[in-house]
Amino acid sequence: HAEKGVTRDIFGWAPSVECDGYIAFHDYGHYGKRGFEHVYGVRRAVDKNIQIGIWKLIGDVVSIRAFKRTC
Repeated sequence: HAEKGVTRDIFGWAPSVECDGYIAFHDYGHYGKRGFEHVYGVRRAVDKNIQIGIWKLIGDVVSIRAFKRTC
């Protein structure tokens, strides 16, 4: 859940997602909530490293943010 670890996961796994495939990030929606400070790195890493244009935001469900890979 640290920003560095999530960034590493994004660069390690996102290229493997095929066209029209999905990627989702758990704990994205907990950013700023008291008691969830240990997961703030998820949102920071996603916001910095998921490039809109390659990825289309699908939406949020509770604490999960999902994207679809465009082709």
